[in-house]
Amino acid sequence: MRVTELFLLGSIVGFSVSEESPEIRLVDGPHRCSGRLEVHHDGEWGSVCSRTWQGWDSKVVCKELKCGSLVRGKPCGFLKKGRGRTWQNMVKCTGDEEALSECQFEPIKPHHCHHWEDIWITCREPFQARLVDGPDRCTGRLEVYHDGQWGSVCDDHWDDKDANVTCSQIKCGSCRPYIQNRKRFGQSKGIIWLDDVECTGKEMSLDKCRHRVWSYNDCSHEEDVSVYCTG
Repeated sequence: MRVTELFLLGSIVGFSVSEESPEIRLVDGPHRCSGRLEVHHDGEWGSVCSRTWQGWDSKVVCKELKCGSLVRGKPCGFLKKGRGRTWQNMVKCTGDEEALSECQFEPIKPHHCHHWEDIWITCREPFQARLVDGPDRCTGRLEVYHDGQWGSVCDDHWDDKDANVTCSQIKCGSCRPYIQNRKRFGQSKGIIWLDDVECTGKEMSLDKCRHRVWSYNDCSHEEDVSVYCTG
């Protein structure tokens, strides 16, 4: 449905769709992709009421903030409630919108929701990869970020296709050809996230390659992958 059609629908049912795109953020959570939802309006940050709020609405917020998939959305309760104004109420999204401003909602104005009704959203942070303990950011031991935690990758079945996907993802060119017994850059002490990684070489991100279930492995940290990229 186009924005103009949503305006017409909003005028019929008493809702509106903003012509502008209010800035949104998640605050007071453990990371930028988890927290109490706030909307910036009229020079002031304010809460969003959870009345009528559904999973589709939370999904749009995660999408707009580039925070991966939705984990959960729920009222804050008394321990994590906000202060100040409540700007938005009665939000209705379909889940296909790219931003919260494209959804239907009551006109942005002070609303009389209790702050324990503020909406709290947890999104899954985007997958990331990095090379650590090497001479530069394009050479080192591979670590990947999943479910809020950095962990290592086991070298079982690892080859140049996997390394090329890694180098491309972190914008470090392509991998240097594999040489057996090449120096490794230490051992991790945390979780081993990936094992038996098998890429075709066409993937845009290492998490799109075939691999075992996250954290399921038969490896030790002596098998942590190190990657050499051309830079």
